[in-house]
This record gives sequence, C-alpha cells and structure tokens, in this order.
Amino acid sequence: VRVALDDGSIVGFESNGYLMNHAERELGTPALDEASAKACVSENLDVSCSGLALIPKDSLEEVLCYEFKGNFKGKNFIIYINADNGREENILLLLESENGILTI
Repeated sequence: VRVALDDGSIVGFESNGYLMNHAERELGTPALDEASAKACVSENLDVSCSGLALIPKDSLEEVLCYEFKGNFKGKNFIIYINADNGREENILLLLESENGILTI
C-alpha cells in the first residue's frame, strides 16, 4: 500500500505477492526422488539441507522443485532442481550481512 504523505490518502496498492501465495494448489507427486535430484547438483556444492519447494517463474507459473542449500568456495547458494525432469530451474547466491540476507 502506498499512502500520500500530505493527506494520508491511498495512492497505490500492489497485491501480486499476496495473490500468488494465497491460492489453492494441487501438487502432484514428483517424478524424481530427492536423491535423484541431488545427483543433478554439482558435486562441488557442499549441501547442508534440502527439501521440496514451489518456486515462481517469470511467466507467473510455479514449478515444484527440490531446493538444495549449500556452500561453494566460502559462498552460500540455493539450487533449485525441477522435481519432474531434473532440470536446474534457478541458482541463488546468498549475500549475508548484519542487515539481513540478500539473494541474487
């Protein structure tokens, strides 16, 4: 919500995040198990945890993936592997500071 500073009136509203995250979904059973998905991740990544995740795509669709968090050369990453076909959907670099965590 954007509010005008001079009179307090509402001048804008953005609800894409809310609408995307508050929708009924029917998730199918993944074609790959977690071990098969992990085999698609580089052996150089020291995986610390993993699990299923539903991630958004630029097309406003969602993809069921296995999420692998890990470390490579002192940097933390999250790798998303498509749970149906084993394709790498996304890689995020985690930049951590005293102000929080930024993903790029």
